[in-house]
Formats: sequence, structure tokens, C-alpha cells
Amino acid sequence: MPILYKISGLVVGAVLLTTVVLTWIGYRTARREHIAGVDRQLTAAAAALPEVIGADYLGRALAGDPLPAAEYDRMVHSLNDLADRSGVFYVYVFAERGDQIVHFATSASPAERAAGEWATFLQPYGEPPAEIHATFRDGQTRFSEYTDEFGSFRSIFVRYDGPAGGTYVVGVDVALSRIRSDLANLVVRYALTGIVVAALTGGLGLLLARRFTQPLNVLSAEVADWSQREFAPDEAIQAHLIELAARQRDEVGELAGRFADVQNRLRTYLKELTETTAAKQKIERDLDLAREIQRGLLPQEPLHLEGFEIAGWNRAADQTGGDYFDWMTLPDGRAVIMLADVTGHGVGPALIVSVCRAYVRASATGEHDLATVLARVNDLLFEDIPPERFVTAAVGVLDPATATMSLISAGQAPLLYYSAATDEVNAWDADDLPLAVMDGMKPEASHRIEFRPGDILVLTTDGFFEWPNEAGEQFGTARLAASVRTHRDREADSIIQAIYDDVLRHAGGTKQGDDLTAVVIKKV
Repeated sequence: MPILYKISGLVVGAVLLTTVVLTWIGYRTARREHIAGVDRQLTAAAAALPEVIGADYLGRALAGDPLPAAEYDRMVHSLNDLADRSGVFYVYVFAERGDQIVHFATSASPAERAAGEWATFLQPYGEPPAEIHATFRDGQTRFSEYTDEFGSFRSIFVRYDGPAGGTYVVGVDVALSRIRSDLANLVVRYALTGIVVAALTGGLGLLLARRFTQPLNVLSAEVADWSQREFAPDEAIQAHLIELAARQRDEVGELAGRFADVQNRLRTYLKELTETTAAKQKIERDLDLAREIQRGLLPQEPLHLEGFEIAGWNRAADQTGGDYFDWMTLPDGRAVIMLADVTGHGVGPALIVSVCRAYVRASATGEHDLATVLARVNDLLFEDIPPERFVTAAVGVLDPATATMSLISAGQAPLLYYSAATDEVNAWDADDLPLAVMDGMKPEASHRIEFRPGDILVLTTDGFFEWPNEAGEQFGTARLAASVRTHRDREADSIIQAIYDDVLRHAGGTKQGDDLTAVVIKKV
């Protein structure tokens, strides 16, 4: 909705609300004053009534003397004149006779005058309002609104003492229909006044709203034109904004000046963003290239050793990772098999992975035992990589001729070994410290494995057993060992896939937080 309509609606709504409130207050005040005027009219007529009737008439009536009909009718005509002069409907005098209230004198309504019939002397009042009885009892002057057999009225009741004893009550009535008609006229008058005031002030408010919003519309059009040009620098728009800022010395002018400043800043920002985007795209391309190179360093073909199934698998958490596995065949037919995990994941660990792989391949020529090879690799890594980095590794030399393997774990644990003879999975701890933690480390071969048909060696990095679910519960080594035993009858590569599927089911959709690498060696 345009701001003009919003401001106009707000102005008109405020004016209407104010007008309604003021009209209601004015009407309530006028109504009170009108009722007060009616009550003054009733009071004046009630005060004049005893004088018009006269003490002689009242004294004889109170004494119970019979009054000739002609005299009573003359009194009715006198009271008619008083009612007409006072602008009231009825004037009358009541007295008590036992439990009844009777007429002493009363005026006649226009309808009664036309018919020549009115209340007679000492005629009982059929259903007098309670206020008359109360006034007889305590002498308090009362106003009352009620409906009886004569009509609906607002009345005053005043008690007087008679000339020779006894009491009487005078009453004066004004028809409620007259009061309601007068109040209805008040409502119409105040409503018309309110409508006129609302129309005038609303129109003025619309003019002011249009004047206030016109500069905003101009500013909006300039910004819209600028946005359609994809916020490209535009000297004409810049000049318009500066001119509007100078002309409008208010918040609109300040806003226009800020937009002009934003255009200048955005010009610089877009230039820097373009350069940053290009640099980021180059980094992404370089990372993709590094990923391809790293993937290329992993074995591309299965390791075929007679009597064994050997499978390896890797999935990095980022584009590049800090895990890897490798194998190579020595000249005498034995094979070096390695799984390693560099602390962290990303570009830095990926570079260390490459260096570690190169050092192992260069050192494991078959001329030295496994402990000597790892000691040399440790010293080389210690010199090359930062102090906060280290490498956990499990390295073994497998001899297919004897189905034996010499295995050293440098900080890599657990090592899971399934024995087909016992149908159990053993979890072995690490033998030595991780590589590159200290210079001059002398690893020793702690495991000599003699494979029997159906035996399985499983090497995994911690990404498998440390992957948590939504509750923060890790997969754990117990579940990992159970998964190995469950899938023991599968082929080596299928065992890795089955373990990975079990981990995914446990994770329940949580994001992979670390690199995943596994090597499975199965005797068949």
C-alpha cells in the first residue's frame, strides 16, 4: 500500500476518532444540560401550582368538604392555563385517603380537553409511581421517569403542608416523547457538526499527507530506477539524489543524501565483491584440483594377494581431507599396507598426507624392517610439519606365502581383528605414539598376525566411531566391532560399505564431521 494512503488513512482515522469522541462528549454534556433545563421547568411549575390553586380551595379539599363540579372544572381550566404557560404536559395535586392517592386538582391533556373528559375530584390514582408514596412519607422532593395509565413522563413530586393541617403533593409532568425528540435533535445536530468537522480536517490532512509524501515518491522512483539497473553507478540518479537532499531540509532530504552515499559505497563494494568472487572461484577451482590430485594418490586398483581380499575406502569431510590409505607390493611379493590420519581436515592435512605417503613409499623398499621404516618416516615428518600436527598410522607388512602380517600402530586405535575360530572381535590398542610427536622415536612391532580362513583385520579412522547422532551419542567402538561381526561373511569391500551404512543409520541425518577411511583385509 502506498505511504500516501497509509498516512491519509491514519490522518482520517485520527480525525474521525477525535470527532466521534468530541461529539459524544458534547452530546453527553448537552443531554445533561437539557435534562437539567427540563427539571428547572418542572420545578418552576411545581412552585407556582399552590398559588394558582389557592389556600381556600386546598383547605376545603383537605378538610373533606364537597366541591361543586363547576368549581372543580374551573380549577381544571386554570391548571390547563398554567400547564400551557409552563410548557408542561400535566400539573396536578394529590392527597392521601387511606391507602389510596386521589386527585384534588389536575390539568387535562390536549386529548382529554378535546373529549371533554378528565380526572374527577377525589378520583383514585390507579397505579401511582412509588416516588409519590415516598414523598408523602419523608417530604423529599423527587424526580422520576415512569409509565402509567396516562402515558410516559418525567415528573417532579413536591410535598406541601395544608393551610389548616394535612399534607398534599403537587406534581408536574413532561412527556418522555418530547424529551426523546429533543435529544434526537441534539444527536442529529452534533452528528452533522462532527461530519462537517471531520470532512474539513480530513481534507486538510489529505493535503498535508500528499505534500509530505511527494518527496518520498520522488525518492522512491529514483531508487526504483537505480535498482532496475542492478545498482550500477548512474551519474544522473546521483545528481537527482543530491539535488533532492539539498532541497528537502528534513528527514526526506537526509534519506536522499544517505542513498547518494550508499550509491558511492555500493560502487566500491561491487568492485571489491567482483574481485573477491573471482578470487574465491579461483580458490574453489584450486581446491577441486587438489581434491582430484589427492584422490589420485589413493590406490586406483585393488591389491591382489593370493588367499586374501583387500579393500580400501575414503570419504573426506571437506573438499580435501587428512585421511588416506595406501598399499604397495615389495619385490619379494610381500605387501606394505597403511592407513593414516593427520590431525584436522582440509588443505593443510591434505598436504601432510601427500608428504607422509611419499616418505613411506620412499622408505619401504624391503631392505629394512617395518620398525626401522617407521622410525625414519617419523623423523622426517617431525622436521617438516608444524608442532601442532601429528599423524596416527597403522602400517603392516603382509606375507601371502605364510599368511602372516607384521603390524605396528603409531597412535592408531582401535585395531579390530575378527577371529573365525572363536567368532569374536578383538579390539587392540595403539602400540606407540603418533608419528611426528617426538624426534628419534623407535617403534616396535607389537602384533604378528597369523591369518586363518575367515579371519578379518579392520582398520578405520576415528571418523567412523566418533560420528554422533542428534542426541550427541557417538557410534562407538562397541557398535563398530558388532558391525564387523555382523557382516563377517561379506566380501572385503562389501564389509566397508555395510559398516558405513550402519554408521549412517546411527547418525540419523547429522552432518559428517570428520574424514572417513577404512581398510579391510580378509583371509579367504
